[in-house]
Amino acid sequence: MRVVTLLKRVLGLGHLVVVCGYELTEVDGHRPHLVVKVRLPVRHRGRCGRCAVVSPWYDHGGGLRRWRHVDTAYATVELEAVGRRVCCPMHGPTVAAVPWARHDSAFSRAFEDLVVYDAIASNKTAAATRHAVSWRAVNAMCVRVADEALAQVDLLDGLVAIAIDEVKYKKGQRYLTVVCDHVTGRVIWAGKGRSKATVGEFFDQLGDGRARQLEFVTCDGAEWIHGPVAVRAPNALICLDTFHLIGWATKALDEVRRVEWNELRPHQQRRGGESPQGAAVRAVAQLGEPVGQAEGRDPPARSREPQTAAGMATEGGTPRDHGDAALPREAGAR
Repeated sequence: MRVVTLLKRVLGLGHLVVVCGYELTEVDGHRPHLVVKVRLPVRHRGRCGRCAVVSPWYDHGGGLRRWRHVDTAYATVELEAVGRRVCCPMHGPTVAAVPWARHDSAFSRAFEDLVVYDAIASNKTAAATRHAVSWRAVNAMCVRVADEALAQVDLLDGLVAIAIDEVKYKKGQRYLTVVCDHVTGRVIWAGKGRSKATVGEFFDQLGDGRARQLEFVTCDGAEWIHGPVAVRAPNALICLDTFHLIGWATKALDEVRRVEWNELRPHQQRRGGESPQGAAVRAVAQLGEPVGQAEGRDPPARSREPQTAAGMATEGGTPRDHGDAALPREAGAR
């Protein structure tokens, strides 16, 4: 097996990639660095890197370019090729699409997929440290991979029951409006802000035809959700969440209890007088005994020594611990 064929299989390059050569550099104290020179097939037609439309070749761009690839064994790997450009009818002169890398990226597809997987499994900082790249580079990889994946599937197709709610992010009053599918349990749409305009953006992307197919919409009592849903999805039944329903029921019950209490209590209490229960509690507290011990018997006579910390405070004294209470009065004075 030739070396170029071995490199092509080890590096995971597809049949649309031609390996022209390689260059291995070894520096003392550093890992070996492998540069693999690749190109497109001779009769391969150029495509725009943005819209993937077949376009005529324009020029050779800025010359040679390199893309960071997945490390092989102990060596770091880079792919090197000429960054040719095509003349796209929509975007004009644009860098041609290549099968080993995404548009406007300095990393290969395999390397980005690996880093994004590590970022999902752990976090972006750990992935950046593990693969020796910056946090901003990891964030850009996540955006490119997500955009490519979302462009291949329509998350808004076949919706029957959805949930709309807001979630706070960062500091301050910053919110995201999140829409979930009750059937799959996944987030299907998110937008900045929590207003009627934000909900309207979701229904604009959904379309009037698919909005009329909605049967259930779960949300809270926010008017900025109820208004657009009633107008854009007239066939949907609005379902309120149990958390807010229980809260509203508890608040209404408390209001009724307060009104009934004000109507049933004696006239002198409504005028601001002290209730009998309050007077009893205050009288027992002045005696220095718990309420439970004072019920059912006559109040004891006041002694010279206060019996609780509250009673000592009323008598002008200070509380003592059990050790000082067992000492004679003369020893306590010393």
